[in-house]
Amino acid sequence: MAKLNSTRWERDFSTLDEVQRRAIVEFDGPQMIIGGPGTGKTRTLTLLIPYLLTQKQVPRRNILGLTFSSRMAEQWREKVDEYLTESYDELWIFTFHGFCRRLLRENSLAAGVPAHLHILSDFEEWLFVHQFLKRNLPSLGLTSYLRGVTEKAGFALKLREFIRLLKQNLIDSADFQQMVSHFSPSTPGEVSLKRKLTDLAGLYSALQKEMEESGYLAFPDLVRRTVRLLEEHPEIRRGYQERFGYIIVDEFQEVDPAQFHLLTLLTRENESPCICVAGDPEQAIFKFRGSDPSHIASINGEKPRFLKCYSRAKVITLSRSYRCHPELLQIVERLEKRANSGAHDTPPGNAVFVAAEPTPIDEAFFIARQIKRLLLEGSNQQGVAGYRYSDFAVLLRRLSPLAKPLEEALGYHHIPYQIMGGSTFHKDKGVSFLISYLKALASPDEGEHFRRVLHSPASALQPQMLHRLEASRGRDGESLFHYIKGLTWWLTTDYPDLFPLKETHISQTPPVPRPPILSRLEEDESYGEFFQQLFRFMRSFLLLEREKDTLPLPTLIHRILNHSGLLAYLVGSATKDVAPSTTASDSLRHLRHFTTMVQEFTEVFTALQGKPPTFKELISQIDELVSHFASEASMDRPEKEEEGVRVMTIHQTKGRQFPVIFIPGLLEESFPLRLRGDELLTADELERMKKLYPNFYHPYPRSDDEHYREERRLLRAGMTKAQQMVYLTYSQKSTLFPLLPSRFLHLLNNNLPLDEESCHKSGLGFLRNTAISQTREVTGIGEVLSLSDLAHYLLSKKTPLKREMVEELAQLAKRLEPSQSEGLWVGSVSGIDELLSDARPLSISPKEEPLPLQQEEFTFSTWMLESYLTCPRKALYSAILNITSPADPQRAWRGVVKQVINLLNIPYMRESLRKAPATRRTERLGSLIDELWRQALEERSLPLPDPMTYTEAEIKEIINSYVEEVFLPHLHLPCLASRDTFAFQYQGYPFRVRVDGVMMDDNGRVIILNHALRKRQTKSTEAKNLARGMLSSVTRQGREQPPLRLHPVLAWLAVREGVTAGGLKLDRQAGYYLQYFAQDKEGRIKWSTAVLCFPGFSTDEEDYYCLSGDELQQVEATIVECCSRIKQGYFPARPSSAAPDTCQGYWGCPYANICNR
Repeated sequence: MAKLNSTRWERDFSTLDEVQRRAIVEFDGPQMIIGGPGTGKTRTLTLLIPYLLTQKQVPRRNILGLTFSSRMAEQWREKVDEYLTESYDELWIFTFHGFCRRLLRENSLAAGVPAHLHILSDFEEWLFVHQFLKRNLPSLGLTSYLRGVTEKAGFALKLREFIRLLKQNLIDSADFQQMVSHFSPSTPGEVSLKRKLTDLAGLYSALQKEMEESGYLAFPDLVRRTVRLLEEHPEIRRGYQERFGYIIVDEFQEVDPAQFHLLTLLTRENESPCICVAGDPEQAIFKFRGSDPSHIASINGEKPRFLKCYSRAKVITLSRSYRCHPELLQIVERLEKRANSGAHDTPPGNAVFVAAEPTPIDEAFFIARQIKRLLLEGSNQQGVAGYRYSDFAVLLRRLSPLAKPLEEALGYHHIPYQIMGGSTFHKDKGVSFLISYLKALASPDEGEHFRRVLHSPASALQPQMLHRLEASRGRDGESLFHYIKGLTWWLTTDYPDLFPLKETHISQTPPVPRPPILSRLEEDESYGEFFQQLFRFMRSFLLLEREKDTLPLPTLIHRILNHSGLLAYLVGSATKDVAPSTTASDSLRHLRHFTTMVQEFTEVFTALQGKPPTFKELISQIDELVSHFASEASMDRPEKEEEGVRVMTIHQTKGRQFPVIFIPGLLEESFPLRLRGDELLTADELERMKKLYPNFYHPYPRSDDEHYREERRLLRAGMTKAQQMVYLTYSQKSTLFPLLPSRFLHLLNNNLPLDEESCHKSGLGFLRNTAISQTREVTGIGEVLSLSDLAHYLLSKKTPLKREMVEELAQLAKRLEPSQSEGLWVGSVSGIDELLSDARPLSISPKEEPLPLQQEEFTFSTWMLESYLTCPRKALYSAILNITSPADPQRAWRGVVKQVINLLNIPYMRESLRKAPATRRTERLGSLIDELWRQALEERSLPLPDPMTYTEAEIKEIINSYVEEVFLPHLHLPCLASRDTFAFQYQGYPFRVRVDGVMMDDNGRVIILNHALRKRQTKSTEAKNLARGMLSSVTRQGREQPPLRLHPVLAWLAVREGVTAGGLKLDRQAGYYLQYFAQDKEGRIKWSTAVLCFPGFSTDEEDYYCLSGDELQQVEATIVECCSRIKQGYFPARPSSAAPDTCQGYWGCPYANICNR
């Protein structure tokens, strides 16, 4: 029997309010506790258990506590133990899955499962499905459209989620097959649905059979098999009902249908079982994982299912928040458009701030500076103890798009931080090195990965000496690996005592002629040391290259970690005082996860194939494995808690709270995210499944309104994790386009404009453009500025220095000590000008030698590659060094038109116009265009329209003509993407490609849209001009004309391979590239269409060009060649002859003066 620490328990019990005490003392039957954020639900349940143990003398083993996550279960167990001085029984507090695992192990014979269960992790389960499909797909005999999508990258994940949904509805494979066979379709849509369901039933059955034969169970199987055990064995069910006389459930809003059914089986079969559940319907943020809020909430006027099942249940409502600032609660409730129900004793004050920054990078730096400011102030909102770094959290809708800028900003300000979860796993430097090393072992002669490993700090090779070595190689097409391997041969042949290598590891003949650089070995001691380091590196690399196909994969990974120098480098760094943003301990943790990933891959592969995977099989899937492991690890693999700012998703905040919270990225289509429509079955098709299974539940939104309600609930949950203050931030524009603030910001601001005056009326603080990168005056004595800050300062100055800014800063950088390279302590603003007073512009050498680029990851864009084709040197200045050219009036006004057109095509805007009555649509369009036009003009500093291009009246006519001739006729077509930037990898090169729009026509074919704006009277076919621009040709003068346009094929790759910052992955094969272009026809602006058909597609359009497979390959080869040259640092100017000053674009090129041509 447990003994109570009565003093502590009585003290804490006395701090409860009257309603919380009643929930404890009067618990004698079914009870549902509902409370908002910070109302003490978990604390009440924690004090309830010691009360039952001591006041009611309930044995410890008769109480069952269940909650949502392992972390929360552990914390709950520890808190209860603090009140108990002695106890000899085990305390049963588990997650649902942990509890079911325990029951199945105790009753393994009756349940028909092995005593030692092997439960697949989320990553292992995806891996099992993925490998199963690769092996068995041809024999499955699929007949529906699924046959064409099973090999796509995301299909295994979608199939896993669908099967999980069935298991959460307690539908096993045999039941599902029987249901589908009895399904009698009555409409064409249901006929198509039955074909899909028949294929899915076959996949489910084959997968489940393979999984059980391999001895595996997935997480949803634990609950499903436990329910079956209790239903099929009444004596076992009665035994647990007698044992667990008291059942307590926290986070009840996240329970799924299978878990709720399990609870009904565990409660005693009488009218008043002792079951207490607690939760908040407004914090149900895991619907996407199958949770059903209708268990606790009244939906569509129906009683909560808990009250339907337990008709005598008491409902206790906790209304007083002990966590959140009262002003914060009042503002948060505006999201639900209802009055605040909470009360608070804390004096009111500024609790919610809105910050508008120019770009996502400025947004991140604002957060970092604000954390520093609050730390330096020395006290928190209540004026008591000061803040610590762990008092701050940055909560994101998704980690991937914003984590990198935050890392840079926090690291720059030397703020320790921890990114929770696995999103940074594949970006970690240690993991990146290990992947590059594996790929270099697989294909050392390809060069890129071998070079990356060579230049890594882990290899301990001097960068300057490496550059000299590469310069000595020559340019005869010989790979870097082959050259260094040959150099190693000469070292061990000429100096066997200094460079010993086994004879079996070297050839009998020299791979390359004796490199001249070896002559420096005896002349310069530094070369001797460098060659020793290089020899050790190559000896390990060649050994691992020989062993890679014979060693087990986990052993190979272990040897690479030890022999490559990576482990020694990270362990050495971890013991030093390194920057908090680049702690080696993070890399060591990520490498442990990497070894776990390879181990799990080996186990699953062996179970399915009957043999372990080879090195080649690992390499062929390594990128996909890492990507999925990172996404699955983000919530399921707890990270070690360390002092520092927490960066995490809102979903990861369960059971956490922080004094100050930042929520960045509050933009339309980022937060709220766009509604996804790419599941295996649409929401309508899932609804039709209720014909098969009346109680079938699916969590996917059935409409945009339902989706946005869920997103609103998520923001509410994030904001109410704050005890004192919340900062909501958004960026006003991306690289090219302005962005729309989230609709939720308008709700919080009482639907008033987002400006300082309106926000103050609504009780919000408002901050705009606080970043140094704006024209903020630099006035502070002793302010720390980077060279980047100085660059922006010079841009804001009205001096002739603007044009020579880059050269002046380069000169300044040379004058600084290395220790000052990151920041400069400025005594006064005049000090900047004094430092620059005698600076002169630097001249750039006209030599054609490659420019060494940094070894960081490089991202390619359409603009960069097309600029490179026009003139490599110009691309260097404009697209890589980002030296901006003077404003072009034609381009500036075209940008306004494209901005208005793209904003019109945002999916939710198209949908609202499509739903509007035809009589009101014209009126709404007119007012909308006027508003977008005004907004665009306010946000851009525009020159006067150029009469050689368009007048302002013509520009407005272009927009009106577009609406009449293009927008309205195609308004009914589904818009899959609009003004989105897609990130993807192609041939090992990372790309970011912007697409004006992606639509689907009436026949289900995918169309890429592009809007071109040029003033002309041409009658030639635009489609042929478009195709000619992508292909090499020979002019009449016999000169080779290189291709100049790559966007159609890059957009085609983006739609097929890419993912947007918001997580949208179309994964579609586009058939057409439609270029809408404005033409001046007899004094009137008209829109025309040019169609580029990709291989395998045709069209009835008048102006079209069908791209052949060979032509597509030619364009792809051009793209790869450009990327390769840019990575090599090859940026020659493009003169029209060998004579000096004959650059083709000399007179019009804005970089002519710095090009020295």
